[in-house]
Amino acid sequence: MLKFIIKRFISMILTLLVISVVTFFLMHTAPGNPFTGEKALSPVVMAALKKEYGLDQPIIIQYFNYLKGILVFDFGISFHRDGIPVSEIIQKTYGPSAIIGALSSVFILLVGIPIGVIASLKHNKFVDRMSMFLSIIGVTVPSFVLATLFLYYFNTKLGWVPSFGVGSFKHYIGPALCISVFSLAFVTRLTRSSMLEVLQQDYIRTARAKGLNNFKVLFKHALRNALIPVVTYVGPMIAGLLTGSFVVERIFAIPGLGQNFTVSVTNRDYTLIMGMTMFYAVFLVVAIFLVDIVYSLIDPRIKYES
Repeated sequence: MLKFIIKRFISMILTLLVISVVTFFLMHTAPGNPFTGEKALSPVVMAALKKEYGLDQPIIIQYFNYLKGILVFDFGISFHRDGIPVSEIIQKTYGPSAIIGALSSVFILLVGIPIGVIASLKHNKFVDRMSMFLSIIGVTVPSFVLATLFLYYFNTKLGWVPSFGVGSFKHYIGPALCISVFSLAFVTRLTRSSMLEVLQQDYIRTARAKGLNNFKVLFKHALRNALIPVVTYVGPMIAGLLTGSFVVERIFAIPGLGQNFTVSVTNRDYTLIMGMTMFYAVFLVVAIFLVDIVYSLIDPRIKYES
């Protein structure tokens, strides 16, 4: 296991290095620059701004300066936030996104997996068909439609929840539910299909033939193996939820990472775009690494030493 962890850690570093290269050079090859606006700046002012932010240096020098900053969580200065460091912006805006993502993740796991298990046990019955029907709706309806409908009914009509911003627990209910629906539907369908496949395996028939009670057969033998594809999806899903939703945060006016990312793209704020991209990339590669570790805990047959 130790050798596997070391190899995966090296792989994570190389992956993040490739992401940094791709992100940096894509940003610098895009048309225009962060100072391009409706009113054209004079060449003298443009040259002074580029010198101020180090954009007058060769592209390779700029990249290595950027890479050195990443190692100490310094992504540079935002071009459109009055000289505020990108790392400070991320720290201030990560809180709301993390709360929404954590609530969504817990809701998805506590609801999606049990419903998927129940649907597999009630295969082709009313409970199964109804859960699959609702799952199809959850997968197909976009999150911005759900967010709009939620605001219309629960804020405008009923007045139960606030319409925007953060401040109390009620502010997080709408965003958490709206960004949960797609993943909840997907986890439900994935758990159901995986459970149906596992329940047809020979070792499940053997366990039942030995006289084991139904609870042990389902939760000790069937569910553990059925969770492997679910865990594969859940790892990157949690990484995505914890780093914010572009659309939902914009609709609910949540000052989180998602909304700040969309604003940074509109403003061509290179440093902020690259900083948030790397921040998400770290979450993603760590989530994938943890998924590999969880595999061996769920299924003892998986041995990384071999």
